[in-house]
Amino acid sequence: MIALFTGIAAKAQAEVSIPAALQGNWASPDCGNYTEGVILTRGFYLKSTEGETAFGPVSLAGGGRDYKALNIAGNVHPVMRTEDSLLKIGNLEGFAPDVWPKTWDELALDGRNEYTGCPEAPAVIPVPLIHVMGFIDEMKKSCAVSVTQACRKLLFSIADSNKNKKISPAEIKKLGAMLFVFAPLAGGGSISTPDLEAAYKAGMDEGEKAADALLSAYDGNHSGDLDEKELRDISPALTGGVRDALTRLSALLPPFAAAAR
Repeated sequence: MIALFTGIAAKAQAEVSIPAALQGNWASPDCGNYTEGVILTRGFYLKSTEGETAFGPVSLAGGGRDYKALNIAGNVHPVMRTEDSLLKIGNLEGFAPDVWPKTWDELALDGRNEYTGCPEAPAVIPVPLIHVMGFIDEMKKSCAVSVTQACRKLLFSIADSNKNKKISPAEIKKLGAMLFVFAPLAGGGSISTPDLEAAYKAGMDEGEKAADALLSAYDGNHSGDLDEKELRDISPALTGGVRDALTRLSALLPPFAAAAR
């Protein structure tokens, strides 16, 4: 099957979020039997196979009457959603045109991939990255310039997976796994499945250390968890591994470089 995220370099970077009809969970060839899983959000894509996972920005780059052109990590692909919820992603034969053809059938394509829309993310996508993709657009919006109060509240909400307004040691461990798994991808590119699995294990280990450090520093009432007022900052949790992961994350969200110091 032709690789999904290869193609000819785009002539220009668009800045418009992709249409809602193209967003969501996609599987190839279908939701019950797949070799690839894709998540598309307003501004990002993530693709997983058994061997690797790739992540990068995505934006609208033109199109015609029955299709759109997406700039996926610097490469332009015509994309069409059919009436039966198939997503067709084409590979251009040459450079992106100055004037796009009016219809999909007029495009000069060097093959295409087809994906089926799914109610849930395909299981080939690692669970921590499914969670990341659920809030990545809001992270980019709230945390892109500085770690604002809105950014802090969002980060707390992400960690608070059971929504009881407190963070437990188990939730801190999960947050560590998300951070370590996503950090190598934050600047775009791909990671092999063995490396991703190693990052997950390292994240769980560092998350456990972070939980011990944070509760020791801030859990004055010995409740065994932390609320938003108790968790004043993350400095007690900044081991070398956490600092490195935050520095990598800053490739997408620059304010996190300061948090890693």
